[in-house]
Amino acid sequence: AELLEQRGEYDVAAKVWEHICRLDPLDGNARSRMGGAHMKKTIDRGGYENADTTRNVMARGPKSGEAAAPGESQESDLKHAIRKDPQKVENYLKLADYYKREGRLDDAHQALETALQVSGDNANVREQLEDIELLRMNRNVELAKEKAAGGDDEARQNAKALSTEFAKRRLEVLNRRVERYPQDLVLKFELAELLMTPFGKFTQAIPLLQQASQNKRLKPRALIKLGLCFIQDKKIALARGQIERGVAEVNAPEDPKLFVEAHYLLGRVCEELKDFPAAEKHYGEVLVIDYEYKDARARLEKLQGGTGDDAT
Repeated sequence: AELLEQRGEYDVAAKVWEHICRLDPLDGNARSRMGGAHMKKTIDRGGYENADTTRNVMARGPKSGEAAAPGESQESDLKHAIRKDPQKVENYLKLADYYKREGRLDDAHQALETALQVSGDNANVREQLEDIELLRMNRNVELAKEKAAGGDDEARQNAKALSTEFAKRRLEVLNRRVERYPQDLVLKFELAELLMTPFGKFTQAIPLLQQASQNKRLKPRALIKLGLCFIQDKKIALARGQIERGVAEVNAPEDPKLFVEAHYLLGRVCEELKDFPAAEKHYGEVLVIDYEYKDARARLEKLQGGTGDDAT
C-alpha cells in the first residue's frame, strides 16, 4: 500500500488498506491511511499542493455542466441509485466517499447524516460521519489561522476558539473509539497525545502511553512521551528510565528529529538529577545531529566549564 501511494496509484493503495482493515478491524493506522490515500489523490489531481491558501483550494470546486449520461458521472449515478432505492445505506456511503475524495466535505457530511438516519444510527456509519465532521472542523481552523495571520486581534481570538472546539470534539471522538476498540494501541497513543497537548492532562495520558508502548512502531515515541508525563508529575527518575528506553529504540538516520529531541530531554533530566557526565553525553549526541538545537551547545559548554552563559 505504501509503495502504491509512492507511485501515485492511490485508488489501488486505498483498496489494499481496506483489505488490511478487513483482516484487522482494530488497526486504526490502516483506517486512517485508507482515507489518507483518497485525500492524496484529490491533492495530486486538484493541484492543491500549489494553492496559495486553503481558501483557494476550496474555490476550486467541481465545474457546473449539463446532466451527465449514465456511466459518465459517478455522482449522478449514485444519486440515481439512491432515488431508486432510498433505504440502501451503501449508496449513501459511496456518495459520501466520492464527495470526500473530491474535497467536498459539506456534501459528504450531508450524505452521511442521511445514511445515519437510514441505517438506524449504525455505529460504523456514525464513525464515518464523525471523521468528516473533524475534517470540516480542521479545515475551518486552518482558514481561521490564515485570516489571523493578518494580525487582527478578533481573528486571532476566533482562530483560538475554533482550535479549542476542534480539540474538544476530537477528544470526545477518540474517547469513544478507544472504548469501542480497546485493543487498538494507535488510538490510545493518539488520545494520549491529545490529552497532553493541548489539555495538559499528563496523568491521564500515562496508562494510555504505557499500553501504546507495546506496539513496536509506537514504542520509541510512546516511551519518550511517557517520560515527559513523568516530568510533569515530578517523577524525574522515572522519567529518565522511560526516555532512556525510548532513545534506545530510535534510529537516528531514520528519525533524526526524534533522536535529537529525546537526547536533549535526557540532558535536561540528567542535569536535574545532578548527573552531569551523563548530561554532557546527551547534549553531545544532540550537537552531532543539530549544532544549533535550542540551547544544547550553551548547556554543554557550561557543564564543561566554558562560557555558555545563556544556558539557564
